[in-house]
Amino acid sequence: MKNDNPYLHFYTLSQEIDKAYGMDTTEVRVLNLITASYFVRKKINISTIIAHKEIASPASIHAAIKKLIKKKMLVMTFNEDDERVKYPEPSEMALARLKKLNKFF
Repeated sequence: MKNDNPYLHFYTLSQEIDKAYGMDTTEVRVLNLITASYFVRKKINISTIIAHKEIASPASIHAAIKKLIKKKMLVMTFNEDDERVKYPEPSEMALARLKKLNKFF
């Protein structure tokens, strides 16, 4: 049966896209947070991301960031004054995912 509800249609298609990239729910939520910050030109560091406990536990968020880097969905930049401070940003692949999702709007 075809679903005529636009949101549910988008939700189903977005899950298919995210599955094609091999991402789980935590990875998607972390990537969305990072991408949203990227588009408003606000760098977000790892500590700030990990503080978002509504996404998952700090350990799960940290693991998701590592997986997203390994999947080439994130690239890291470093603070010029302190290289210990890392800023993840969406990669070209992550931006391509977003472009696919945008087609449904």
